[in-house]
Amino acid sequence: MIPVAKAGGEFKGGIADFFRRRARRILPPYYACLAVTAILYALRYAISAHSSHKAPAFSIYFYLWYSLTHLLLVQNIFHEYSQSLNGALWTVATEWQIYFVFPFILAPIFKKWGPFAALFFGYAVGLATYPFDFRDACFWYVGLFALGMAGADMCFSPKPWLKFNLNSLLWISIVSAAFSTVCRYILTINPGDDPLTDLFTGVCAASFITYLVRSSPLDLGAGKNRLRGFLSSRPCVTLGAFSYSLYLIHVPIIVLALTCLGTTKISGDHKFLLMYLFVMPLCLVLAYGFHLLFEKPFMAPVPKPSDRSLPLSEQAKEIQPSGA
Repeated sequence: MIPVAKAGGEFKGGIADFFRRRARRILPPYYACLAVTAILYALRYAISAHSSHKAPAFSIYFYLWYSLTHLLLVQNIFHEYSQSLNGALWTVATEWQIYFVFPFILAPIFKKWGPFAALFFGYAVGLATYPFDFRDACFWYVGLFALGMAGADMCFSPKPWLKFNLNSLLWISIVSAAFSTVCRYILTINPGDDPLTDLFTGVCAASFITYLVRSSPLDLGAGKNRLRGFLSSRPCVTLGAFSYSLYLIHVPIIVLALTCLGTTKISGDHKFLLMYLFVMPLCLVLAYGFHLLFEKPFMAPVPKPSDRSLPLSEQAKEIQPSGA
């Protein structure tokens, strides 16, 4: 959305180029993750076969449909496949499907009627699917995507009317966090199946991120904005660079680790310590290696197909950093 906001709501390079860039960014690591997940679960079954800590067994029929739905990125609409083996991957399917709503419906609504209309439409679409068996897909995330569009527009759009008080964003974030907490812990609403909790959480995150982006280093009195400085530090930036890879593969790594620990006689407290002191750093190391192999090569912008006939020096001028 950031390039669209900078271009005043236009898709620079066209909608086809938008899909090309998004597919290049998220699909190669995703499909590589499917292969890694299969390997790690094969190891899990091999280990559990020689211990009393048995892994759940699935039929050949299940694996065939699991593979097909994940290859087509539609696993999020099938409950029996969306949360199995690697439960993190359903969000990639939802994100991919939102990309087809964004340029053809959501962006035109946002451009013509503003962020509130886009937010209303996004949540209306999600709530319309709520009574049906699509809750695992969380289609109200279209509304959260509209919140991200609003945040990007406030941060990067050249529109002169986008004047606002930064402190108001901070207060909106705090109040939204309070409402989200009430929904989760006082009303005991399940956050994985509740559009209301997700709405307040999304407003909180979008407001706070927008506040951080728009605030200058001197906004907090005479000192620096320490939180923004911390988030801009090298460790945080590095972690953010491979966070997608970490998100993709952390579940099968943790499941395999729990299976290995289950074959031992280590006490529960010691298992807990091993998970935090050894498995969590291992996840970071393996995710970074996965990032270098399957994600980083696809993060660099490439020239458009129409530009590849140009000399390399001219191609380099055409390539601009891109994002969503």
